[in-house]
Amino acid sequence: MAPTSSLHLTCLCGSISEPGSLLSDQETPVYAEMCHCATCRYTTGALSVPFSPLKSSPSATTLNKLQAYASSDIATRYFCPTCGCSCVFYTAPRDQWYFMSGAIEYNPDIKAPAESKNNIFKVMRHAHILDTKDGGLAPFLLHLGDRSVPTWAGIPPPMSASQDSYDLPHEKILSMLGASSKSPTRPPQEGSYLTAKCHCGGVNLLIKRANHAHGDRSRCDYPPDPTKYSTYLCACHSCRLSTGVSLYPWTLVNAENVFNGKTLTSTDGPARITFGFEASNPDANPGPSLKHYWSSHDTCRSFCGKCGAAISYWCAQRPDELDITVGILRSDDGSLARKWLGWTWGECSFSEESTDMELYEAWTRAPGLIKEAVPAYLNS
Repeated sequence: MAPTSSLHLTCLCGSISEPGSLLSDQETPVYAEMCHCATCRYTTGALSVPFSPLKSSPSATTLNKLQAYASSDIATRYFCPTCGCSCVFYTAPRDQWYFMSGAIEYNPDIKAPAESKNNIFKVMRHAHILDTKDGGLAPFLLHLGDRSVPTWAGIPPPMSASQDSYDLPHEKILSMLGASSKSPTRPPQEGSYLTAKCHCGGVNLLIKRANHAHGDRSRCDYPPDPTKYSTYLCACHSCRLSTGVSLYPWTLVNAENVFNGKTLTSTDGPARITFGFEASNPDANPGPSLKHYWSSHDTCRSFCGKCGAAISYWCAQRPDELDITVGILRSDDGSLARKWLGWTWGECSFSEESTDMELYEAWTRAPGLIKEAVPAYLNS
């Protein structure tokens, strides 16, 4: 453990910085609640969002630097308008402020205990799981460290209340993981599109069904099903601080398969979205509220300039490919979108940079859970 005074609350570009002493907890790992609701997914691009409570509001200086987005009449979210990091969440009914747990780090000016760097926060409960349809990441994160994590269908009680009971049994959540695959809805057909849309609708993309049948099948990033896109989690420093989320989900798509959803009815068909160097041109992509942050000279992270949702990651090393955030996908089978995506269960890029090792270790057990706890048809 370490005092939270050795932490700071920040973002990728560094324009946001609040002292760790603002956190409600006084020692690490700090308390976090993981929300799986649709609004959190559509405003961040993540599948689940960890929040850590604050003692009080961030400073006026910090709030003035952030862009506010009222996601409902009782909740306001604040994100960095430069790098897109989701930073602060305020809920009016409880008059409670939170900071995104993934954007909490040790102050670089303070030498942190080596064993603490990967254990800055720990998730103590899951909320709004029914919003996912399929359980989302919750089935894989029911047991963290040596504890069973309480799970809630919707809004949990205040944190001051007892956390020994919960209203959504773990068995129900595990059953949700397979339920959507039994749905009578037909699988997507070749040439069909999956909608990817942020909360405010300012970014509305159409992703064409994958077709790797004629590609290089020796490539390790192609899933076994050639009609699905390879999908994975990342724990790297840059993904965390550009989103506020510690385990971030990406799906790797062909850039030429991403279109502007608002042009679907055009007589010429939907228009392709421009990514990469050309996307910085003011005339590129008329319509969508996309903003771009170059986290390095050849790496571009894009987000919605209105609601702050992370949208995509592009790098010059693979200019014809694009990572799209999974949380904004609108698949009818649930938040994991398994009819469209080929998940690499249990794998996580840059796991050594994780700030909640319990989450990562739980995710590594996903292949066993898929094999033992849910039907074989999910094991793809």
